[in-house]
Amino acid sequence: MAAGRLQGLRVLFANSTMIRSAHGGEKEVILQQARALKGEGAKVDVLTNFYDPKAAKEFEEFKVISLQLRPDMFLGFRDTITLLKYWTMKLKKYDLLIAHDFPASILARRIRPAIYYSHVPNRTLYSERGVYIKRLPFIVRPIAWVYTAILRVIDQSTMKKVGLMLANSEDA
Repeated sequence: MAAGRLQGLRVLFANSTMIRSAHGGEKEVILQQARALKGEGAKVDVLTNFYDPKAAKEFEEFKVISLQLRPDMFLGFRDTITLLKYWTMKLKKYDLLIAHDFPASILARRIRPAIYYSHVPNRTLYSERGVYIKRLPFIVRPIAWVYTAILRVIDQSTMKKVGLMLANSEDA
């Protein structure tokens, strides 16, 4: 293979929910982007919460870094663990981050430049926050309200570190 325009560029794709099922447009978008960059000579790694090689064989061509979190873990707890792991994990040097969701976008605080590609808005933190919280047991609701408020602050401050935001629809 001839040297591409991006020869030597080290790229990390990060998406906390990408590889846990065999279906989904988000996974396909990431796969297309990763293959395009690899085709131009970039070294591409993929970081995710959970990797099931049987459900995502097409990612075998990339180095997949998995946190091995259970995909059925309670959303709020999973996001907290993910944020802590992303914040503290040892990462090799990358030249570019392409984050496809929150909390993966937290890595923009550590890897720059960073691109944030939004597939869907984070409804549990914004537009459907109240609906999400009302589904929880009454005793947990005040904690969830504070918790989501903290996550919103983290999300909004992280977006200030991102150099480019892309969306695949007007809703995103």
